[in-house]
Amino acid sequence: MTQPDNTQTETDKKSFILYVDFKPQIDNLTDQQCASLFRCIFDYQHSGSYSSTDPIINFAMVGLISQFKRDNERYNKRCIKNSNNAKARWEKKRMRTDANASNRMRTDAKHADRDRDRDRDINICGSYASEEHTAKPTSSVSDQLQVFLTRFSKETGRTAKTSYTVERQFCESIKLGWTVDQMINAAINASRDKWVKENNVLRPEFITKSENLNKYFTDTKPDEVPKFHGVRNNWAGVEVNEEGQTWVEYLHSHGLKTPLEIKREKEAAALESQSV
Repeated sequence: MTQPDNTQTETDKKSFILYVDFKPQIDNLTDQQCASLFRCIFDYQHSGSYSSTDPIINFAMVGLISQFKRDNERYNKRCIKNSNNAKARWEKKRMRTDANASNRMRTDAKHADRDRDRDRDINICGSYASEEHTAKPTSSVSDQLQVFLTRFSKETGRTAKTSYTVERQFCESIKLGWTVDQMINAAINASRDKWVKENNVLRPEFITKSENLNKYFTDTKPDEVPKFHGVRNNWAGVEVNEEGQTWVEYLHSHGLKTPLEIKREKEAAALESQSV
């Protein structure tokens, strides 16, 4: 009869291992002794103790119990390790969840800042009306944007959708002195450009870029605009045509001026008239 093993309980494990190395210990046992040994093994695994008056059975159980205890120690260590690993995984998942929540908060704040920036951009532009090119001046930049988008669709045959990029670039162009008529002029010219057609890039966000307005706008009527076809870049990285002319040189060769030159001439004329 053995004392109960406090390290072994019914709920600790649902199985145990019998090794082939135990075979020499049972080879000389009778069938009755083997049956008794088998019952003692299960009693020990179930309750931590067993009862036997047979010295041969007790001797065999000594070796078996030593192995069972070593197995239990390994099992307990593995359980502790698995528990710690599970806790670490949950902690890592919790930290990742907290980080994602923090990122969402920063993203929401970023969108809110972007909305405020967009409102500020529109407010900075203020009301604007073109006295030279618009028969009936609009009361705000937002109204002019709608006029631009409607005319863009009508003149180019392409769908025009607004976006934050379009609104920002349109507002900046208005502040630089561009008018809706001039932007539509540039859009019509761009719609006839070979490169624009091949790459399918004609959209409001494309034509409202300052560099594209400067490139495609001219003071002539759309039907009279000479075509500039860039074929390569020169040593300075500037696009040139087959004759090696840049866009500015090409306009000058046709007696035309760039929007920036026109704007500077108007500013100089206005200053001169004020000084007289």
